[in-house]
Formats: sequence, structure tokens, C-alpha cells
Amino acid sequence: MAARWNTASTPGANAAGSDDAALVQRYLAGDGAAFDLLVDRYRAFVYRVVLGVLPNIEEARDITQEVFIQAFRGIRRFRHDSQFATWLYRIAVNRALDAARAASRRSRLSSPELLSERSTSTAEMRPEDAVAEADEAAQVRAALALCKPQHRSVLALKYLEDLTIEEMVPLLACSETAVKVRLHRARKAFRTAWSQLHNGCPSPAEEL
Repeated sequence: MAARWNTASTPGANAAGSDDAALVQRYLAGDGAAFDLLVDRYRAFVYRVVLGVLPNIEEARDITQEVFIQAFRGIRRFRHDSQFATWLYRIAVNRALDAARAASRRSRLSSPELLSERSTSTAEMRPEDAVAEADEAAQVRAALALCKPQHRSVLALKYLEDLTIEEMVPLLACSETAVKVRLHRARKAFRTAWSQLHNGCPSPAEEL
């Protein structure tokens, strides 16, 4: 399941933190195009993080835009004691959690759509394989929608971004042990949700 959830490498794999810091400095020095480069670099990452917490495609797109607006307004307060990606991730998760809580209070959270824009390309798949994968993705989305947003955010890092425990530490601002505990609880929540939806049948995602 990890390979199927993940379809793109994380920004950290493509861009060094020092490069991000240089772009931030360029922007603060008056180069507006530098912030545009940061947006281009992290747009997909932020969108996937938001969608992992808030499984509604249209709302996730809106929240992604709000994340970059907030980052733009607050970048002068960015402290270089953490990486830009870490700072941006925290903004994204906080905005997504706020939106998820608001949607829950309204009691009209849209039907789950997580993974619908991330499924493996079907161009070279047999029709029956494509149908089977789409059905499994829909079942995973339904189970994730029953999990708490905090659990979805951890699962998104692990299975959408394909991060290691060590890579999750700076993003979650906690120790490796704490990350493992949070991931264990999130996996347990997913298994429980899956069991509720499928009358006790085990999840097909063995690593969950």
C-alpha cells in the first residue's frame, strides 16, 4: 500500500534546506520571484499534506492557497532554526486541522475523496486491474475519513510522502520514539475504521 499511496517524491528529496534558506533571503532582500520559486517547489507537497488531513479535493485546493497566503504574510517572522519545509508543513497541518474541525462542527463534511488524484496511472493497466485498484482506493478513503485528522496527517506523511521515521521527526517536532507512538496509534485507528466498514475483515494494507 505504501507504494500505491505515494506517487511523488517529497520536496526534501529534491531540494536542500540551504537552497530554501537562500530563496527566503533573496525574497526578504526584495526578489519577489524567489517566493514564487518556493511556491512552485512546495505546492504539490502542501496539497498532499492538506488532502491527507482534509479528504475533500476542492476544499484541500482552497486550503493549499490559504497556506501559501499565510506563509507569504508571515515569512518575515520565519526563524531559521528550522527548515523552511518544516515551517511550511506546520502551517499546512494547522490550517487543515482548523478546516477539518470546522467541517465537523457543520456536520457536512463532503464524502471522502482522498487518493482520487493520486492513484496510479491507468493508461497501461488492464481494465479489470484499474477497476480493482479504484475500488480499493475508495475503501481506503472511506476508512481514513473515519480516523481523526491528527491520525490522517501522520499516515499521510508515512504513506503519501513515503517518509522515514527520521524524516518525520523535524516535521512533527518530536522524538523518534514519539513519532513511532503516533504512527502506531494512527495505524491502529485505521485498522479499527477498516474493521467497522468491513465487518471485521482485515485491511489489505499489511503494513497498516
